[in-house]
Amino acid sequence: MGKRSKKYKEDYLYKRLQNSKEAAAYLNECLKDEDPAVFLIALRDVIKANGGMSKLAEEIDRNRESLYRSFSINGNPGINTLVDTLDLYGLEINVKPMKLHA
Repeated sequence: MGKRSKKYKEDYLYKRLQNSKEAAAYLNECLKDEDPAVFLIALRDVIKANGGMSKLAEEIDRNRESLYRSFSINGNPGINTLVDTLDLYGLEINVKPMKLHA
């Protein structure tokens, strides 16, 4: 894939992730993966699409470097950080019962 094509695809993704419904669908799809890092990568995409880590840090009153660590592939964001981040983008955590396997 050419550099120009990759940039176009990233721009398209980031534009869509500025919409809370699109971001929710993207994050929910990534939650289906067994690897929790997939969700963190997707959440970083949402953060980047909406102004980046510096803007997030300012908006939710957190340290930027701490947020980078929390949302890294090996990160483990605290529940308050996760909730505040999702809330900023018009998103929320929703727990539902699992489908039982027959």
